[in-house]
Amino acid sequence: MTQGWRRWQDYERWDRLDGLCRERVVDWVWRQEPPAPPENEFVWAQAEWESGGRTESPKAAEFFGKKTTVDVKEAETPPDEEPVLIADEPLDEPESPESPESPEPAAELTHLDAEGHAQMVDVGGKAVTEREAVAKGSVVMRPETLALVAAGELEKGDALATARIAGIMAAKQAPSLIPLCHPIPLSHVAVELELDEAASTVHITATVRTNAQTGVEMEAMTAVSVAALTIYDMCKAVDRGIRIEAVRLVRKTGGKSGDIILE
Repeated sequence: MTQGWRRWQDYERWDRLDGLCRERVVDWVWRQEPPAPPENEFVWAQAEWESGGRTESPKAAEFFGKKTTVDVKEAETPPDEEPVLIADEPLDEPESPESPESPEPAAELTHLDAEGHAQMVDVGGKAVTEREAVAKGSVVMRPETLALVAAGELEKGDALATARIAGIMAAKQAPSLIPLCHPIPLSHVAVELELDEAASTVHITATVRTNAQTGVEMEAMTAVSVAALTIYDMCKAVDRGIRIEAVRLVRKTGGKSGDIILE
């Protein structure tokens, strides 16, 4: 108090306390405080090291190696005597309750090697099976723009037909666009476009099939993405507020991991 310690808050209370002290004769007596919890001491040392006030990083063993505590207990003595420091007996470690069984570890990222570098997954040991993936997405626009799309009256031509072909071509080019995507033979690619006048939206659905050792989710989502971008490109001259939304996988079948039905 006399050296301005810990006065970073409650300024009004400090001012009142200073006023009371000025009206009295105060004798200051040093009191031994109990040691701070080891957790606090460790964090304080860590902060000192980070700020340059300590030359070495603190080790946990320095602070958590001892199990004794010292508390200040007020003895029943006259007020003019100092309190007595009483050392407690060493504390026994509390018995920790049995922890529940650990959950199964999360699946690792197969596209990373042990050093964290990107790698193509080796699918040579997988069986060749029939696989299918379905992806969807939407292109939202103004009602006037959707009317032009439906009538085929855009300056660039038939947006729906162009987007359908673009989506099919994109599915076949997915390995060229996505670095770690396997080039596999596609047995079927279909891109469907549905006009939703109520929502002023073009809904896109892409279905891709193969008989191979890996799935075709990336091909399906690439088809939807490029079909949506094609619609955007053909409509942007008349509508600057077009939005591409909710490109996602909705179904995946075949393969060792089993079927995945998301919608």
